[in-house]
Amino acid sequence: MPSCAYQTDAFCGDVIRDFHGHRYGDRLFHSDPARLFRLAALMQTLGMIALAISVVAPVFPMVFVFFGLTSAFIATLVPL
Repeated sequence: MPSCAYQTDAFCGDVIRDFHGHRYGDRLFHSDPARLFRLAALMQTLGMIALAISVVAPVFPMVFVFFGLTSAFIATLVPL
């Protein structure tokens, strides 16, 4: 995987485009930048709540499920 952000986008760009040929985050940013930041804040907040629940969960299956949710929520914030 290339280390430069531009190279990563050029290398993986076709994989992360929607059906209309545009990246979802770019479209969302250009239409309403505040909405993009609210969505990112929501994903980060939900990820931290899921992490807190996984730390205090009394049984292992709950730890596994909530840690998986934490990973899913935080993964939405990675700009690929």
